[in-house]
Parts: sequence; C-alpha cells; structure tokens
Amino acid sequence: MPRLALGPVFAATCILVGSSWGGSAAAPPPAENPAQTASALRQLRKPIHEWLARDIGVKTRAENRAYADLILAFGLARSGEPDEAKALLREAAAVLGRGDPAHQCLVALYRHRIEQVLVGKPPTGPFPADLLAGVTPTGDERANAPIKRHHYIVLRAREVSRILEPLEQVDPYLPWTSTGTDEPILGKLGALQDEQDPERFGRGARIILKESGSGSVETRVRVTAGLIRLAPRAGEPFCVELLKLVPALARTGREAGGQAVRDGVLTLVEQALALATSLKKPELLKPLVAEAVALIRTERGGVAVSAVARLTVRCERGFRVQGLRTEAAAFLTDTAGKLPTAADVATLRTAGESWADAARARLAEAGVRQAAGQDAEAAKICAVVREIVLDPPAGPLGSSYYRLLAEYSSACGRLPLAEAKKRLEEILVKSARVPDTFTTATHYSRYHLMIVEAAVLALSAGDDF
Repeated sequence: MPRLALGPVFAATCILVGSSWGGSAAAPPPAENPAQTASALRQLRKPIHEWLARDIGVKTRAENRAYADLILAFGLARSGEPDEAKALLREAAAVLGRGDPAHQCLVALYRHRIEQVLVGKPPTGPFPADLLAGVTPTGDERANAPIKRHHYIVLRAREVSRILEPLEQVDPYLPWTSTGTDEPILGKLGALQDEQDPERFGRGARIILKESGSGSVETRVRVTAGLIRLAPRAGEPFCVELLKLVPALARTGREAGGQAVRDGVLTLVEQALALATSLKKPELLKPLVAEAVALIRTERGGVAVSAVARLTVRCERGFRVQGLRTEAAAFLTDTAGKLPTAADVATLRTAGESWADAARARLAEAGVRQAAGQDAEAAKICAVVREIVLDPPAGPLGSSYYRLLAEYSSACGRLPLAEAKKRLEEILVKSARVPDTFTTATHYSRYHLMIVEAAVLALSAGDDF
C-alpha cells in the first residue's frame, strides 16, 4: 500500500506549518512510493537492533531482534519487497524455530500474516487452528503444565500486536479470570476465545449474548465488552449487531452508578471505538464518540486522566482513519475544559504520576485538531509532547510512558519519510532505557516490540488496515 504524504495523516501538519516539531521548515513533500518506504525500513533495521542491544541482555537479545525482524518483514511485504520480506522471515525463523512451543507458534503466526500480504490478501481473519494447537491447553493438564505458560505468552503477544491481531482484542488473562468468576456466563468467554472456527465461534457468541440479557447491568456490560474483543472472528454482520447495542447499554451503565459498572462502561466504549474504526463505518463510530464524550465530561478522581487519555486516543484514530473533519471539530467543542491543557513541558511535569497519561491525551488531541483542520494548534502540542518523550521526569516511568512512546512513534512514522526516519532514529537514540520486568521477558520485550511495531505500521500502512 502506498503511504500518504498528505491528507488525514497526523503529524504531517507540523511540516506543513513549517515548524517540523522544532526543526526547520519544509515544503509539502511529493507523494512517496513503496520503494521509498522500503528503503526507510531497511535503514531502520540497524538502529533498531542497536537500540535492542542497549536495553536487552545477551540472554534474549537474539530472540528480540528476530521478533523485530518479523515486524520489519511485514512492513517490507506491505511495501512491495517480497524477497527482502522472505529473507528476514527466514532469518527470524532460524532463531525462533530453535525455541520452545511459544516461540515456534509466534513465528508461525507472523509467517501467516506476512504470507497473506505476499499473496495479496488482507492480513486479517482468525488463524488456522493448527497454528495454535501446540500452545492451546485441552483442560486436562496439571496446574503448572508448561503449555499453560506458553499459551499465556502467545496470548500476550497477540494482545499487544496489531500485526497479529489487527481487528480482535485478545485478553491474555481470560483463561484465568473466566474460571474464577461468580458469573457462570462470564466463565464461558474463556473457552470461546480459543475457538478459531468462525461458525462455531459465532454460534457460541450468540448464545452467550442471549443469556446475558437477563443478567445485571454489570454482567451485560462485561459480556458485551468481552464479545466485542473477539467479534471480528464471527464476521462483520455480528460486529455491526454488537456495536449497535453499545450506546444504549453504555448509557444504562452510566446511569446505574457504581465504580465497577463505570469502569466496565469505559472498557466497553473503548473497545467498541476500536472495532468501529477498523470496520470503517462512520455511522457506527459517531454514536460511540458521543458516549466517549459523555464519559470524558463526567470523569472524576485519580483515574480521570487515564480514562480521558484512553478514550481520546481511540476517538483520534477514528477521526483520522475515517476522515471525519466535522466530527473531530465537534469533539473538541464538546470536551472543552475536560482534556488536559498543559501548554508546556514544565506544566506537564507538575501533573505528578499522571503526567504520561496527560501527555498521551495531549498527543491524541493534536491528532484530533489536525483532523479538524487546526494545524497550527496541533503543531504546538506535538512539540511539547516530543520534548517530554525525549526528556521525561526522573523516576520510574511506568506503562503509560511506554504507551506514550509507542503512540509518539506511530505519529512520527506518519510524517513524510525523510522526517519520519529522522524522528524515529531520534527516539531510538535519545529515549530513556526501556525495562522489561514482565513474565514474558523470557521470550520477548513487550514494550520494545510494541514501539517498533507502532513505527513500522505507521511507515508501511499509515496505521490504517
């Protein structure tokens, strides 16, 4: 897919207004072609490998580089370079194929998506069941059976990777949370997540949806959110059916009161926005944006900034991918005074533990402003976010900072190629060290690969597939 140099591509606004996020002015670039994108990806491989070597120990460095190469192979495949994509795929498979079933499964899943691109198919849809069979428990295993850990490692990768799961939103904890719930109907979601056959999945999902109708508001919210995560597996008609239920259910949840229900509504609306954006159906997105605005306007307490960031990020991508200029402007009007307003880095630094979420909300707001045609304001916000990304406050940074770093990398990747490459290399050299203390660190560094993928997808696909 050729990348777009102009149009609803966030962050290019900074070039167009001459600020270049603090750099020199530049004229609007000509349309860039896939060969130029492939060249940029090719040149980024060495800095990415060096960045991984900076942060990751020798024990898992080769595996992490192999996963980064799989991500780059996907980008090269989308950029019309099948031979280079296949070469990187072979190199990565040689490393990961020697590993345990989790590594072997993940390289097979990446290969499946890359090969879909190489034969001209959309890189979407459920995986063939045989690719997952080696890491899917049958239910008869002992409590500490290795396959259960391998299952989790693969689910965790599918959760964070839009290459592996561009439409679905897999929950890596569902095999455990679904078995410990007091609500029997919620317990059925765990088995459903492992069902790869679209017809069987669809039948099971409809049964669960029907049974949830007699449950409490909280149960209905949680069940609907759980089904939306996986709905693309059953096909577009089921996705549309579910999304049409969300606005009324979200309103009922907000009116019911109680923090647990409200938290569930936030998750429901966030996931519904992601699905409606991916389906590219404005008629489904617009009512969900209205529910997001209602939540933003009424958020209170210590989690408010995080909730506002999550919803604004989802709305921004919807406006950008679907080209909704009028709706973006309306969102800014409707949320006036409710979004973080830090106009400089010093103010962001005073936001305490929520500074990274405030920066995420500001970056997403810049994207909304660009979609609404407010280029100058968007450029000012981008410059502030760039500064705090590269020079964050001292102390532990936390997951919100690494999400910010991935979202900023995605924004940089959508710049015209020369500027994109410059900004991405700047991130790799100047950003703070990225630790990884997750249990999956034995196989891959979740944050590193999330950041690499965000940049590669933005470069090669415009973050739009």
